[in-house]
Amino acid sequence: AEKMLYNALVLLVVACPCALVISTPITYVCALALSARKGILIKGGSHLETLGRLRAIAIDKTGTLTEGRFRLVHFLVSDPTVFTRESALALVAGAEARSSHPLAAAIVQTALREGLDVPRNVRDFATEGEGISANVDGKQVQIGNRRMADKHGWILPPKAGEEGSLLSAAAEWEAEANTVCWVAIDGKLAAVLGVADKIRDEAADAIKQLRADGVRTVMLTGDNEGTARAVQKQVGLDEIHAKLLPEEKVDFISKLKDECVGAGTVAMVGDGINDAPALSRADVGIAMGAGGTAAAMETADVALMDSSLLKLAQARALGVAVLTKIRQNVALSFATKIAMVIAAAVGYAPLWLAVIADVGSMLVVCINGMSILNEPG
Repeated sequence: AEKMLYNALVLLVVACPCALVISTPITYVCALALSARKGILIKGGSHLETLGRLRAIAIDKTGTLTEGRFRLVHFLVSDPTVFTRESALALVAGAEARSSHPLAAAIVQTALREGLDVPRNVRDFATEGEGISANVDGKQVQIGNRRMADKHGWILPPKAGEEGSLLSAAAEWEAEANTVCWVAIDGKLAAVLGVADKIRDEAADAIKQLRADGVRTVMLTGDNEGTARAVQKQVGLDEIHAKLLPEEKVDFISKLKDECVGAGTVAMVGDGINDAPALSRADVGIAMGAGGTAAAMETADVALMDSSLLKLAQARALGVAVLTKIRQNVALSFATKIAMVIAAAVGYAPLWLAVIADVGSMLVVCINGMSILNEPG
């Protein structure tokens, strides 16, 4: 009876899952501390594991791959006898003054810098998925992308005359990675403008690192196809999808998740309020913290505090390290317990050895989990 009681005590000590229970939390805590040190805010340890299994990443263009600081570099009117550059730009600036988009701010600043009198008599301002419209000084002004222009029939075939030159100019600007907007006044095409947004200096290196790790990189943008392809060429993305509305980005994320089922997870990177639905739909949403909107920050699971895209690869590498440490800890915990149970069952496990094995394995998994703090970078 005494022998049986002794063996029961040994088995009781061996059965205590201290190492197994502590193996994951200690790794999470250390990894979250390290990520914060790197300027990556991760809202929970489970997102680290999601990052570690990352197989595809969708990235917004404006404000994410680019800096989001626009400059109006081109403005061409369709017929100078109807609207001069100055009069058309003033009307456009009057409408855009009601918008909070960074592109709008660039247009207004250019008009003010050129000394133009920006109209303040603006009524019926409205935003659409493709652009904006407003009544400015009694004239109906509409500014939007190519989809909006095609929908309203503003653009005539090249043989029609002046519009052909606008099409050629727009194509050239798109090849330079400029965002092109079409302007209609009182329902007729009046001008086309090109706005430049500088690609982030580290974007190409960040995409290169992700692709080297086997991550599929996709750019999602509401911008035109020409601009998207120019950015793709400069940055080195795997694929692009242009002219997307916010709801179409969500649909694409859903499709991408279906394609990656069983292979890994999908991340979405964005900065604007229109990116929030897609950030929420992805397995892990990543927001550009420095210039991102409050909606994007609130929705995202991860925030890059200084908006450096190089942190995308760092976050994924940290996730991989977390997965590796957790697997090592769990394997060690189970191996130790199984060995001690077998030893106790055949009577070769004294109580002191069971205590040492239990406490020792717990210390080993703690040290292994804490070693993630020494990860390079």
